[in-house]
Amino acid sequence: MQNVSSAGKSAEAGNHPGDCSHAPPIGVWIAVGFLTLAVVLLPYPSYLASSRDSTFAAENIRRIREFAAGRPGAHSVIMIGSSALHSGTFYDNKMDAFAASNGCPGVRFLRISQRGTGFRQTESVLTPALLAKPDLIVIQADVLLTDSTPTPYPVYLSDTLRSALSMTLGHKRPHRPNLLDDLDLEIEPEQHDAAFGRYAKALRERLTSPGPGRDKVASFLLRARRAGVRVAIVEMPRPEKVGSLIASIGDATYKAEQAWLTGSDLASHMNCPDQFQLDQFRDFIHLNNEGRARFAAWLVVAIRKELAGGSNGK
Repeated sequence: MQNVSSAGKSAEAGNHPGDCSHAPPIGVWIAVGFLTLAVVLLPYPSYLASSRDSTFAAENIRRIREFAAGRPGAHSVIMIGSSALHSGTFYDNKMDAFAASNGCPGVRFLRISQRGTGFRQTESVLTPALLAKPDLIVIQADVLLTDSTPTPYPVYLSDTLRSALSMTLGHKRPHRPNLLDDLDLEIEPEQHDAAFGRYAKALRERLTSPGPGRDKVASFLLRARRAGVRVAIVEMPRPEKVGSLIASIGDATYKAEQAWLTGSDLASHMNCPDQFQLDQFRDFIHLNNEGRARFAAWLVVAIRKELAGGSNGK
């Protein structure tokens, strides 16, 4: 009986929660810690590179220099903006041809655009654009009013690890069509309300985040004036639904900066007076092919007047 009792006590003692006799050695925990740290920090260099967006700057500075060294004798126009400008205009030589066929011959265009760009990315190409001495720089108003913030590292890390895991397991992510690949690829009617909700959330975050600040914008416009380079600020068309949404967001700082920029005499202002209906957009901000043709035709006329020193289209 005593042996059984002793054995029972031994078994009970062996199962005690505080017993660490079967825990992994401390070296294993240290190795796991170092491995976890390595996994967390490994994508950080690529995160820094993407945050600085050095590829955008380097590629477009190269394009600006090539553009400046292009054929002499023609008017030159550099257009800078986000994917909204991208969807509303044509790329370089195609814009040249479109302008020529719409009453504005002899003008060379360089379009610099990127999805979601704000002043932070655009700032890297502003000085090279001024040094190129174009006859006109057309810059999207939104770029001067808002700024983009880098993706937080935890979000970037999560996305990177999820992608790596999918590749390791042999799973492919579902392909999402790029809205810039096909301007006729529109939101399906049944997705319309959900898509607008996502857009409204993103827009609210963008318009209530800190912008570039009036001093930076004014500094660029003043430098352009001193360099003898004309600048025209263009408002991209929006569906009425989106215009109402922007008016309702009500961020006082954004509205004050918008009023200042609109009233500034440091640049010309281009604002198409026509109302574009939702069926001329691919979504809530990007024009489809029909909308692009209509807006680009108006923009060409406004640019022609600006180059001639006439009406600025405001």
